[in-house]
Amino acid sequence: MDACCAVEREVDRVLSKFGIIGEHASRTLCDLIAYIQGLKLELEAAPDGHILSPIQSGLLKHAMVKVKDTVSRLATDHRDLHSTVSKVGKAVDRNFTADFAVTSRDDIFNEQEKLAVLNKVVYQHFCRQGMQDVANELAKEASVKIECGSSETFMELNHILESLKNKELEPALAWATALHDNLEAINSTLEFKLHRLKFIELLKQGAAYQTEAIAYARLHFGQFVKRHEKDIQMLMGMLLFVPNGISSSPYHFMLDNEMWIEIYEVFTLDACNLLGVSVDSPLATCVNAGCTAIPALLNIKQVMMQRQVTGIWNGKDELPIEIDLGTDKRYHSMFACPILRQQSTESNPPMRLLCGHVISRDALTKLSSGNNHTLEWLPWLYWQYEGGLFIDLYWTARTAKPSYGIVTINSTNIAALEASKKEKCRKYSPPEKVTQAVKDAIDIGYRHIDCAFAYGNEEQVGAGISAKILDGTVKRGDLFITSKLWNTFHRPGIVESAVRQSLKNLGVDYLDLYLMHWPMGYKEGDQNMPTGPDGTVVPSPYDYVDTWQAMEEIKKKGLAKSIGISNFNSRQIGRLLEKASVVPAVNQVECHPYLNQRQLIDYCNSKGIKITAYSPLASPGRQGINPEDPVLLKDLRLEVIAKKYSKTPAQVVIKYQIQRGNIVIPKSVTKSRIQENFNVFDFELSSEDISVIDTFNRNLRLIRPSGASSHQYYPFNEEF
Repeated sequence: MDACCAVEREVDRVLSKFGIIGEHASRTLCDLIAYIQGLKLELEAAPDGHILSPIQSGLLKHAMVKVKDTVSRLATDHRDLHSTVSKVGKAVDRNFTADFAVTSRDDIFNEQEKLAVLNKVVYQHFCRQGMQDVANELAKEASVKIECGSSETFMELNHILESLKNKELEPALAWATALHDNLEAINSTLEFKLHRLKFIELLKQGAAYQTEAIAYARLHFGQFVKRHEKDIQMLMGMLLFVPNGISSSPYHFMLDNEMWIEIYEVFTLDACNLLGVSVDSPLATCVNAGCTAIPALLNIKQVMMQRQVTGIWNGKDELPIEIDLGTDKRYHSMFACPILRQQSTESNPPMRLLCGHVISRDALTKLSSGNNHTLEWLPWLYWQYEGGLFIDLYWTARTAKPSYGIVTINSTNIAALEASKKEKCRKYSPPEKVTQAVKDAIDIGYRHIDCAFAYGNEEQVGAGISAKILDGTVKRGDLFITSKLWNTFHRPGIVESAVRQSLKNLGVDYLDLYLMHWPMGYKEGDQNMPTGPDGTVVPSPYDYVDTWQAMEEIKKKGLAKSIGISNFNSRQIGRLLEKASVVPAVNQVECHPYLNQRQLIDYCNSKGIKITAYSPLASPGRQGINPEDPVLLKDLRLEVIAKKYSKTPAQVVIKYQIQRGNIVIPKSVTKSRIQENFNVFDFELSSEDISVIDTFNRNLRLIRPSGASSHQYYPFNEEF
């Protein structure tokens, strides 16, 4: 993609120069020709033998100079234009053309078994592209073993896609109806969108089909009312304008051809989702990635040969530098560790994280206590979340399935940093201290920064992030930045302006995760906690379900890669899911041994929602602390367990959440404690000790919003 953009920029320069030069040349020549024609008419009108006056001689000389200057200017423009055009060819050569004659000639498919694998991959690619005749011929010539039913499935899907291109909905509708339960299980909107398009096509045919459209709606729309009530209301509104023509109605946008483009993409995505395959075939993926990488690989080879270090690197399994293929071409691999770029071996086996990613065992050692290795990049599971499903990954070894170790680190790369709360910033954390804390955390190895508009320190957090990007410690893509929509911005119409304000404060173009901070909406205004005379918060009239739908638009526009919720109970989540098109990626809740949230965690996991645990240390520095509340980090039982592992109670509690599969975000602005919270990857709690910590639970909730208990959507009146 970067290569295409580079060539496109050169082409744009050529077109721009063509326009400028063409406009100037046309205007100059027209003026010059008109001027010379005027002189010609004067000369023709003069009598024979007429002697030119000094003025006329001067005009002729001026005209000759003007013609000469114009021709010279046009020649210069032509050379300039030629130079600009030549740069397009150079850009193509630089980005797409490589001397394949100098590439390696080693035949990695010289073994029959490997060749069979390659032929099978090519066969599957042809099947997926609808080229069944070519696939069958390959299978016949190469003796490819065809799995029963594999080609028929793709033949059916390609037939449906071809029908959609021709604006024929019946094959797709029949397919979606037959797989209704499967599509519901992945929270798909495909079936409804197909029926919606069919309904619109009936309305397009005019008043004569109005009765048929109503009958179609009665037959098919009832099952979708819960999730698509507003869309169905809009479709019913279209009926009123059928007699006079929908094209001149407020619903004219519903006739746009974009809906056909959308349905084609949605069908492709959902069909591949049900089949458990990627949208792009493995062959296409490999070829695209390989073609992108080859020019860079050859440049690396040339540099190594010039510096006479080829022999050194021939004995290694990794490249001297990383070749950036873009985020869309980063893939999980059991053979190459994404942290150390090392080949996995029997002595350095691949190890699967709880989040589904794979690193090598040596990488785990590098990230553990006593090492200063900086993690350059690790993919996030969040933004691979689509349609209610997290991508699950399986691996097979070259000859046999290896024994995978389970690396218990959370799904957002290492323990994350929670930015200081607004109130605590005033009391404990001056702005410069927050900025320094962020910089310290990134230097130590944290890559998830959790903050919120309500904390009042997004600008300070952003300053710390910008500083570490500018000094080259990290790139923006290395970080996972979370922020939250505050309660006074629940009106759907201002959700986008709220997220844009957070982006501006943080100095970034997008968020990796954007959460609805609470299900409760508060009155709009300058106060974060608007209260009435009785001290209770003044609620807003907006339903969190409507707010969520506005957040879905944020995700569609790319302002946030993923969206989620915070402080929601199970009933509120269930109600949200009934109408949501996007399942929340995360529910961020208070979670520590005194409030272990077991029921809520099980419920969220059943819905494909990850849990982020805030206040994992039971918030020992919170404001308004009750002297009678127990202090988790001074619990004697916890101290005994910590002593057993030569760790601090805080490290044990963080490890406890990680081994439960939760994302954990401890808060600190002190560098020593930030480091301490990070050093939790060189030990494992035994199942017996985890069971002991489970018994600490007393459903003790320490974080409650002040004056909000009477709010309609107060989340803590339910059991979980």
